Amino acid sequence: MVLALMPDAFYRFLALPNGIAMLGLEYSLWRTARPGTAPVPTTATAVPAASTGAQ
Repeated sequence: MVLALMPDAFYRFLALPNGIAMLGLEYSLWRTARPGTAPVPTTATAVPAASTGAQ
């Protein structure tokens, strides 16, 4: 409700804390998703398909 009564110039000041929070979120996600911490994929083995009798 208060934001609707504020002039547009205040939105720029309100965007600064959001930008800082987004940078913190980006850093924390980047830190947890580093290549060294990614799980090693396993190779899949081929399983023969069951015969249905259709030709």
